[in-house]
Amino acid sequence: MKKTPLMLSLTLRPLTWLLGFTLLLGACQEDQILPRETPTNQNPGDTNNPAEPGNPVEPGTPNNPNTPVDPNNPGNGQPDPGQQPNPMPTGKFVQLKWSELDFQRVDYDNNNLITRYVSQYNSSQGSNAVTNFTQEFHYDANKRLVKQTSNVYGNILFFYNGNQLEKAMENDKLDRPLKEYYFTFRTDGKLESRLTYKVDLNNNKTEYQKQVYKYDTRGNLVILEDYFKNPATNRLELSTRFFFEDFDDKKAAIPFLATYPYLPQFTAWVNNPRVKYARNKDGYELSGRERYGYTYNTDGFPGSQIRSTVIGNGRPDVTFTGNYIYNFN
Repeated sequence: MKKTPLMLSLTLRPLTWLLGFTLLLGACQEDQILPRETPTNQNPGDTNNPAEPGNPVEPGTPNNPNTPVDPNNPGNGQPDPGQQPNPMPTGKFVQLKWSELDFQRVDYDNNNLITRYVSQYNSSQGSNAVTNFTQEFHYDANKRLVKQTSNVYGNILFFYNGNQLEKAMENDKLDRPLKEYYFTFRTDGKLESRLTYKVDLNNNKTEYQKQVYKYDTRGNLVILEDYFKNPATNRLELSTRFFFEDFDDKKAAIPFLATYPYLPQFTAWVNNPRVKYARNKDGYELSGRERYGYTYNTDGFPGSQIRSTVIGNGRPDVTFTGNYIYNFN
């Protein structure tokens, strides 16, 4: 089957074709994959009645963006030396597998903290060549995410005010500054916005991008709004809206928001969306609408996923099936 790049690769930091729409929102997120013993939501709510998205949040700047968070706070960039990812993890994991060479996988430690996220795909048809993106997560003694490393990019350090995440700093592989991220959260702990600054070698910051997140009454991310700086107006202006709709009432297998930087501790999806698409700032739908069908296991998690991507222009939809593998032992 020919693998077709999905539209999100145009707006997100490139990951892989198989991540599809889910990972824009890559990324990050991751949102921990729920362990088997987690009870099913007893009040799933109305799957056809998402919360009113309301008007877009006015893009802006955080208070004192040039004032760093106190680096002496415990956990700010100080990984617990006892928490080291295994080279070949064999413990708890969840994997969405499309083939032997194409898969997504999330690994956990004994505290159910995500230690690694892997996305891999067959990069050359008819061969065993693969492209692999691996992200590792490091925590402090208080189980706060303090560092991310990857085999593709540099590293990201996270800074807190108490237990509240406030800021992240991204460096390249030579440890030079690239970006700073500022986060705001709702009173219920849901991620509300992420503001991004580009940083030059002299530590000068330029406002660059803002993402705004909106949820339904069950806590599922239903709209992600992407704003970028317009050089002509010197303002952040809406670029794209990403929509997640028609949720089931089952438990999400990979619920963290997989935008970049990943935030695996914050849940983006409680349930599983069955429709994903995007519209530009004028409301026109972009190509690449995705539809999902699921089977479920006895624990209420997806057992398999059938994904169809609408290509348009008279071309047939791209459809393929992946299977979920769980190991919570």
